[in-house]
Amino acid sequence: MLKVNPTRMELLKLKKRSSLARRGHKLLRDKEEQLLIEFRKLVSQTRDVRKKVEQQLMAFYPAVVAEKGACSRKEWEALWRFLRTDARIAVSRRRFFNIPVQELALELSGARCQAPRRGTNRRGRDGSPCRAGRRGCALAGGLPRRGDH
Repeated sequence: MLKVNPTRMELLKLKKRSSLARRGHKLLRDKEEQLLIEFRKLVSQTRDVRKKVEQQLMAFYPAVVAEKGACSRKEWEALWRFLRTDARIAVSRRRFFNIPVQELALELSGARCQAPRRGTNRRGRDGSPCRAGRRGCALAGGLPRRGDH
């Protein structure tokens, strides 16, 4: 309970204060609604991206299992040793309802074979650095035949 002098000036001050509090409360409610809408959009986008990644992984795993079964252990380890993917995380900032928000974006360059380039017997038929040729290694999207590495 507020202790207030019963004067007309105090009444006007309290009315202004109450009006300001109501407007502030309404603005906060609106801000909360917009933040929830944005959050729901992000959840939806995340769900879609997750489904897409899971589908790609489900298509990728059988190819990897088939390749592993067709290679010796030494060839399999060599394949993993020379495979390389470059990744970069781009960070950007934006303000949403005066709240600073960081956005992260993952940028991947394609997987490529980094097999040694020593000697002509290490080059593919088409001049690429590995015997798998430009069609690539299993993990780079192509499926080399047994003995490509």
